[in-house]
Amino acid sequence: MTDSSTDLLQPIMTMKAKNLAFFKRYYPGIYAHFVNYQMQNEKVNILPQTGEVDILCEGRSLYAEQSQAYAKREVATFLASFDYGSRISSVKPIDNNTYQNPRTFALSLDAVYRYYHKKERNFKGYRIPDFFPLVVFTGCGLGQHIRVLTSVRTVRHAILLENNMDRFAASLYAVDWEAVVTPFRNDPDRSFQFVLVPSDDEEQVFGSLWNALLTYCPLFPLTTLFYNHKGSPFFDRLSDRVNADLYVHLFSFGNFDDELNQLNNALHNFRNNTPLLRAPSGNQTLPVCVVGAGPSLDGRADDLRQLQEAGALIISCGTALASLQRLGIRVDIHVELESDYLTYRLQKQSCDEDYLKGICLVGAAQLNPMLVSLFGDARLFFKDDGSLAHIFADPADIVPNATPTCTNAALAFVRKSGFQEVYLFGLDYGFIDSKYHHAKGSVYYSENMKSANEEKYGNSIEIPAAGGGLITTTPFFFSSKRRIENLIRTMNGVQLHNCSDGAKIEGADWIPKEQLQLDKGRFSTDKQQFLIMFNNHRQYPVWEKIVKEKQDFCADFQELIRLYQSELDKSPIDSLSGFVDYCSFVRTSFENLLVRNAGLYFFIRGSIWHFLYAGYSHLLTMEESETGDYCQYWCEKFSLFLTKSCAETKRIVAMNRAMWEDELVSRSIADPRECDRELLHSKLQWDYEQILIENGQCFFDDLDWKYAGYGFNGKKFLPYEEL
Repeated sequence: MTDSSTDLLQPIMTMKAKNLAFFKRYYPGIYAHFVNYQMQNEKVNILPQTGEVDILCEGRSLYAEQSQAYAKREVATFLASFDYGSRISSVKPIDNNTYQNPRTFALSLDAVYRYYHKKERNFKGYRIPDFFPLVVFTGCGLGQHIRVLTSVRTVRHAILLENNMDRFAASLYAVDWEAVVTPFRNDPDRSFQFVLVPSDDEEQVFGSLWNALLTYCPLFPLTTLFYNHKGSPFFDRLSDRVNADLYVHLFSFGNFDDELNQLNNALHNFRNNTPLLRAPSGNQTLPVCVVGAGPSLDGRADDLRQLQEAGALIISCGTALASLQRLGIRVDIHVELESDYLTYRLQKQSCDEDYLKGICLVGAAQLNPMLVSLFGDARLFFKDDGSLAHIFADPADIVPNATPTCTNAALAFVRKSGFQEVYLFGLDYGFIDSKYHHAKGSVYYSENMKSANEEKYGNSIEIPAAGGGLITTTPFFFSSKRRIENLIRTMNGVQLHNCSDGAKIEGADWIPKEQLQLDKGRFSTDKQQFLIMFNNHRQYPVWEKIVKEKQDFCADFQELIRLYQSELDKSPIDSLSGFVDYCSFVRTSFENLLVRNAGLYFFIRGSIWHFLYAGYSHLLTMEESETGDYCQYWCEKFSLFLTKSCAETKRIVAMNRAMWEDELVSRSIADPRECDRELLHSKLQWDYEQILIENGQCFFDDLDWKYAGYGFNGKKFLPYEEL
């Protein structure tokens, strides 16, 4: 090596050593991966004439030996489309009257939306302020474009996504990552996140990106900018998938009203000493049928009867129970997920009492305790993605992958119990005719659900059918199917047979109608043995442990409320920039809360995201002259909600009344409680002006009115206070 080549290499090698030292100190995982990394498919090319670094990909220069000039041109192209003052279209502000439930969270947030919608709004997209709220750099390359953009524009938050580890390794020679990232690290209102995924699997890379984006609410989904380095088709597909799922994401936040219902139901179930699910150990040779309420169930009933007569275990899911009773098929275990009172009412109205008393209910801990009381026996489990699991559960009580539908929960229970042979009935996840979307006898065909179904099942897409060709489905059904398929991938060695004439389910072989090959009586002994063993495996809640856990939960909740209100007092929000600072503060606090108290994190996260989304979407679309008053109103409503939510939670935790006397248990979330009526009355706005004509002259008198609400009790109208 000559002295001139040594002189050329020295600053480049120094740059790599400096970067590795930086990552070792602040990002030890990145350091560990790259300290001895050997590039696999690409090479670093050092240009002697200029001292620049390039990447050789399949023998060709990635940047035409001008990486810095390329970066400047690419950034200029990006800014020509997205710069301060440009408009971007994502998810528009939510319409007025979206939050209709007469409960604490919905009433509080509804007031914020009513305040915003007092003035007619014409949504034309969100105007980018004098900073970039969130930029996702898809593709690292040499990193020069990241250095350039962050030096000429203020970026509050940045995510770097790269799945080609050779390219990130090459950037260590070219860009001073410490100089790029340190301004983000030194500012509590900014962040820079590396998402490095060494995989070409699109699902894996998408999942990593999605999980990173979730934490940036409301900057994601409202004002996220995707910078696709080198115009990669792979990263284009990822950003398209993110955009396609924005509305699904928005309406999956969860909220305090629902979380409080779930917590209250679970505490009642614990006090009622309802056993927790403890699945028998080992593999089960007994075949099991998981039955959903898909429309093909009616035509496959004879196949299901054949399996039942042979001694297979029958597990029904949700609304399939009424259809199975109508078909004369006895269920062994029934699975439910929903916590609302309506589930109790629907099952009570749809099924005979004697039929239910012969069934064991397996359901999530937040099931309505009145629903639990309908069945002869019950077992409760905890979903792995809910707040209750993190507050109360031991690992053995958790059933992973049990959402979003009860068919997902049933198959997750089957996996946890070790069943080795599974038959799927009525798991259609689609339909041939949008008017025939569930099995006959299902509650979905009731008069009061018809209009909702027309809209719900009208939004459809086509996917491969189990028997070939295409079948129609909805985004929700499709998402449920994908979750089922992800679960099936983990069920190694399990034989899965799809006896549903709906969507094709990857990992389950389809058996056409009337082609089952079974010997009668083959499984009857195994079934009785399993049911005896299942009955003996039960674990009762330890109330002393629950008391301690709920006390700790309330104490942490109170501390969190003080933290959020203290920040509002210390740094009052009076502008869009100040609001984004508060969003950044909440994000950081959530990162810490997830580690310290995951139960509280999942309990309150969705509600706070809803409030932040409302404020941010409103501030981005209103005149600057409106922002001061709006910020003050938003802060008042948000602070009041925090106070009320904590007080209600403490009241529920301390309460010890029978479930029949508890309004949260005996009413749907869509029905008001007595304590909600004052807030409901405050929503009513009246404007009355008396006009009196006397001797041809008009007189206008302003009158003061007091409103007295009336409601119908089923027989006559009465004042609310008498209902």
